[in-house]
Amino acid sequence: MVVVVAVVNPRAFVRLREALRGLGLVYKVPDRLPYECKPNEIALYDVDGTVLGECKTIRVASAESVDEIVPKIFLAKESKQRFAQLIAGIDLGGSTHAIVVIGDGTVIGRAKGGERVILEYVKRFGSTPHKSFVVKIGGTRSNLERAYELGWKIALECGVPVLVVDETSTTREGIIRSETKALLGDPDLVAAYRIALREKRE
Repeated sequence: MVVVVAVVNPRAFVRLREALRGLGLVYKVPDRLPYECKPNEIALYDVDGTVLGECKTIRVASAESVDEIVPKIFLAKESKQRFAQLIAGIDLGGSTHAIVVIGDGTVIGRAKGGERVILEYVKRFGSTPHKSFVVKIGGTRSNLERAYELGWKIALECGVPVLVVDETSTTREGIIRSETKALLGDPDLVAAYRIALREKRE
């Protein structure tokens, strides 16, 4: 399905464009509004009347709602009501952490920021329709206490199960799929992706 961005608000448009590009989602922008959409399209809009025709539509309420919109696009593309499995991987940094969210095997979210950014990101994805959701935090001997501390906060504030997994070599280890590596780019995000795929710490 083709994603059409028929969003008028400049801030919302820019944030949406960055989010779609960051996740490798191809989209198009109409030459004029109102746009007559087609059945094989998913139209994103923010002002009533800018999209006409028979297609799937998703309303973009504000620039701040973009992170909540993106998972809905993936669900619409697959004609799903919910994700069977959501997994978030978190790579701990100094003051900035990296998080990658995988929905049914596809990267549907990624971000970097401080503890509060990570907590809010997990909360937003917790509201995405899903059957199961687990957060995995990478831990080593040097940061294990910090990993459990963040895990405790996520469990309390977000109500999501948390596992601390062995993150040894997640930044350097074997080759992941080239398209996923190209998509993530940043080594911290790549590490977060690998953490999401790790099993529970022994």
